[in-house]
Amino acid sequence: MILLICLIAFAAVLLFPSGAFAEECFDGIIEKAEAGDRVSQYNLGVMYYLGEKLPRDFEKAFGWFEKAAAQGHPAAMNFLGVICDFGYLTGRDADGAREYYEKAVALGSETALFNLASHYLGGKDREPDYTKAFEYLERSALKGYARAQFNLASLYYKGDGVERDPGKAFEWFEKAALQGHLSSQLKTAHMLADGEGVERDPLAALEWYERAAEEDESVSLTCAGIYYYEGEFVKRDPARAFGYFERAALQGDWFALFGIALMYYEGDSVDADIVQAVALARIGMGINEEQFTEAYDKFRRELPEEMQAAVAERAREFEARMAAECGRVRSLAAQRKVYDKKNEWQPLE
Repeated sequence: MILLICLIAFAAVLLFPSGAFAEECFDGIIEKAEAGDRVSQYNLGVMYYLGEKLPRDFEKAFGWFEKAAAQGHPAAMNFLGVICDFGYLTGRDADGAREYYEKAVALGSETALFNLASHYLGGKDREPDYTKAFEYLERSALKGYARAQFNLASLYYKGDGVERDPGKAFEWFEKAALQGHLSSQLKTAHMLADGEGVERDPLAALEWYERAAEEDESVSLTCAGIYYYEGEFVKRDPARAFGYFERAALQGDWFALFGIALMYYEGDSVDADIVQAVALARIGMGINEEQFTEAYDKFRRELPEEMQAAVAERAREFEARMAAECGRVRSLAAQRKVYDKKNEWQPLE
């Protein structure tokens, strides 16, 4: 986490230095942009787009990107497509976005290559064209773009725009996973666990589950917990299982919540606590009533009457922890997106 924050800060410094030097650079960018320098025009557009050093203003951002794009700046051309694609000015303009992306691709923008592929995957205002999406995703994936590799793998996995090929799907999921793409890490783990598109290897699957779990991916936390709870492929370690289950349960994963409720009921790696078991099952009833009804009724029948009043308070305490954890995880996800933006939107040339 410290490394991620440092990377974000470093990228921000690269784009927008601080202090007197920053003011000098900022003034210089405006002066050069107005004089027709395309890189400065692009950088000024980014500032308006992100709201860095200037109030966020998509109209002004579009204007400066347009000036830079007219001089052949690929990233500026891509941004024109993004603004049209997301309707930041006058509503979504899918056709306009596609045209800008195509021009940006022709100028060499790798980000636009991915955006164009995403355009052809379809959306609320358009039907997908998987054949074209596949073409552009493959080009983007071959350049090492992790999100393109994940989407390309998904097309191979589902057989959209190409003949279904789980083996090819696994290859691309793994490539993206090795770059830290969380969804790809989870999918790689699942395919290794099931032997789908690759030779079955439960231990390799566990490695990927634990790798994704380091980033608080809830399904991976639950899957890793199952490995250590069951002890089929690794030595049974209920304490480690409980740790994984609890982290996932705090994000609202019903299976993990069921797991820790059962472990409190049985006293498996934790002190037996029937009140906590009932409280957790009660929360679970609100998430997945069908799965929790039997356990909730069983736990309640064994709950001494004098302890019943404590259940509601325990449930409130755990729900408060859930709210805090979900907020923390959302914040981390937002930080990752900020770093992605800073990393992708570095000034060119």
